[in-house]
Amino acid sequence: MKTNGNIAACLGAVLLFAAGCGGGGQSESALPVGEISGSALLSSPYVNWYGRDYADAEKGAVMFNYSAAGFETSFEGTSLSATMYGADSGEGYGNTFLSVFVDGEEKVLELSDGNGDYVLCEGLDAGRHTVKVVKRTELQFTSAGLVSLETDGHFLPAPERPELKFEFFGDSITCGYGAISEIGEKGFKTSTEDALSTYAYLTAEHFGAQSNFICYSGWYISKSVTGTTDGDIGAVYDKYSKDNRAAWDFASYIPDVVIVNIGANDENYINLCAAEGNTKGERMQYFDEQYTAFVKDLRAVYPEAYIFLVTGMLGESTVPNTILSIGESLAMDGDDRIFATTLYARDNPSELGADGHPSAAAHEKAAAELIGFIEECIPGL
Repeated sequence: MKTNGNIAACLGAVLLFAAGCGGGGQSESALPVGEISGSALLSSPYVNWYGRDYADAEKGAVMFNYSAAGFETSFEGTSLSATMYGADSGEGYGNTFLSVFVDGEEKVLELSDGNGDYVLCEGLDAGRHTVKVVKRTELQFTSAGLVSLETDGHFLPAPERPELKFEFFGDSITCGYGAISEIGEKGFKTSTEDALSTYAYLTAEHFGAQSNFICYSGWYISKSVTGTTDGDIGAVYDKYSKDNRAAWDFASYIPDVVIVNIGANDENYINLCAAEGNTKGERMQYFDEQYTAFVKDLRAVYPEAYIFLVTGMLGESTVPNTILSIGESLAMDGDDRIFATTLYARDNPSELGADGHPSAAAHEKAAAELIGFIEECIPGL
């Protein structure tokens, strides 16, 4: 196998068909397993999976395409290698990037296109190691899949997962578009996108929670600036993803806390769309109706969840008041587990990432505000 020089970390184990499956429960006295491939990737007890992941028979891989999707494993040994699948969008934006945490130490792995063999770690002290692998880049521009894994030792039962679960619905902000770019940089590159630097990931980590990200740059809840609807999150939230339209089983991952951060792209439709011949007020009304319907759809599948509607991180001027009003209206109608707030906007030029998106520093400030608001609304969480 070839060594990927970008990383001296390890990753492990096994992918299960859907998030919420697998992990733990097997005695460490079972026969040792040092290699996992093929159908075993769907049934091994040696892995925890995070995100809406699925098996792709054509690629021979199990895909973890959403931002912050990934897996976690423990093994005993000194090294780990893997065959992994990577793909970019073919538009010149760059390759797939992953974060690999080895006993808490983070390294970054860049996947080449197609299947590649990688030595993910070697030379570790003999003993137990815990590894978590998380996708930094979004599914619009990159794909990632696991084909096989091998260690010089043996895999151990996966660690216990956090009981608390968060789920985020968002656009480029939640994807981490430009979060680690040079200040004021123009243009998108996968190397400057990092979901782990976002308000969303930081918030879930603060509470020690699992997290699912359903996000995609350009997503909206009403229409695009040209009046199209192919980026409507309401049309795909109940599917595995935009690239896999199989129905998602909401029972496989039931979040305690849901965060909705959608509306920045709707602002362009409301203020600038000239394709439909309607008024700004009519477009605002349509946004109000579509956003309210989406929140009610989420409430239908998650009747016990706390739902937070957040807005304002791009300095929007039109949609925040509407979103706050929707939250207030739903609460007044009897939903006592729904809340709405604005978050820190990247007003300072030194906090502008690529194409005007929040930098990592702005995300940290927004996370602090969201954490405080959640603690206020759910004491003792």
